[in-house]
Amino acid sequence: MVQFAVLVMALLITASGCNQSKKKKTDQTGPEKTFATTDSFNLADRKEEILERIARLHESPDIVPLINEAGASYIIDLTVPIENTERLMTRDKLSFFWGMLVFDMIYAKVYNRQDRLAEVSDLEYRFKMDLGLEEELKKAEHYNERIQQNKNNVDSLNILFEEATETWLNDMSSDHFNVLVYSFVGNNVEALYVLSQLTLLASDNTKLLDIVNQQREDLSDFLSLIGFIAADQNIQPYYDNLARVAGLFKTNEVITEAELEEIALLIEEVRNEMIR
Repeated sequence: MVQFAVLVMALLITASGCNQSKKKKTDQTGPEKTFATTDSFNLADRKEEILERIARLHESPDIVPLINEAGASYIIDLTVPIENTERLMTRDKLSFFWGMLVFDMIYAKVYNRQDRLAEVSDLEYRFKMDLGLEEELKKAEHYNERIQQNKNNVDSLNILFEEATETWLNDMSSDHFNVLVYSFVGNNVEALYVLSQLTLLASDNTKLLDIVNQQREDLSDFLSLIGFIAADQNIQPYYDNLARVAGLFKTNEVITEAELEEIALLIEEVRNEMIR
């Protein structure tokens, strides 16, 4: 569901018929924690499987154009408050926040909000510098130049996008793996937050509820990733709420507005903690 611009991403839920009645099940568990403690847990030790899980989500379409096509408005107040970035942040918090900013940047771009896009893009660039991604940025700029040169050649564009993504992922997983993982998580949390809030705010949210329900498989993959890395000390604080979100999707064949209200509150709490 999500997209990560220069990163990779995807999330939420799949099903249809937002007006169907829900069927409850007895099992309300969320994703299982693979590790019990954080003492000896290192994300890099599980790099290959984590990358496999991220790659599955990378295959999914970006959620923002779907939101736009459903007739949802652009609401700037749903994006991360930029003033929150003025305080000191740890590298890990910065990584979560960066992932959120990337989603917000795409949100602004799809809705042609050039004013907000410029503002968020400037901050996103600064975050990349703060995270030490100068070399990765240089490569991205190189690919951007080639993409501009081939913008009228669809086949070349597809090849370039795939090549750029593979290069970027290889570099990030080799030199900035924790940044990759945390930004991926932040990006998906922001996507779910914006989608859930827009759906609840819409006067007619039928199409948006359909989109929510169409993301079920992606969300399952994302929450499976959270369960796999739950012992990481920077993921652990968010695990319980995200596990409850997983439980709601698992126990309801269709997410209606009532379930989405619960999901939205849980995601908002996770998101607010990430940017605090």
